[in-house]
Amino acid sequence: MFEVLLYLFQGIVSEEAICPDTDSLGAELEAAGFSQREISRAFGWLEDLAIQQHEEDISASEASTRIWSIDELMILAPGCQEFLLFLQTNKVITAKEREIIIERALALGVKHVSLDAFKWVSFIVICGMESDNYDINWIEDFIFAEFEFDQETLH
Repeated sequence: MFEVLLYLFQGIVSEEAICPDTDSLGAELEAAGFSQREISRAFGWLEDLAIQQHEEDISASEASTRIWSIDELMILAPGCQEFLLFLQTNKVITAKEREIIIERALALGVKHVSLDAFKWVSFIVICGMESDNYDINWIEDFIFAEFEFDQETLH
């Protein structure tokens, strides 16, 4: 499923529409070699994302401290926590977007989410947010830039 999402965001989906016509996209994805099961799961993942992005009642406040569950720590690669803290500290994402990113990463349904995959999930979530505050090209450069986390600054 993750490969389908990457294919969509790297070559098909425009910045303006996170969920374009699924019938024509489905046919194009099948022609590209993806199974109907993978395509359906990816479309479901995007539909769930669209629903989450419009929900008003997310309990995370900007001042809250995020406590990670054992399952989250087991599935998300080292560095994912620091990456999210980096994005939120630099005002790239809100607490609501942080929670959506975590949930969408876990919804990939894999045993391990690498930092690179987590960055892509972050980018997809941010692209889907309805906000004029984002310059998508800058966000893309910011997220995919190679940077070192200063562990002393983060603690």
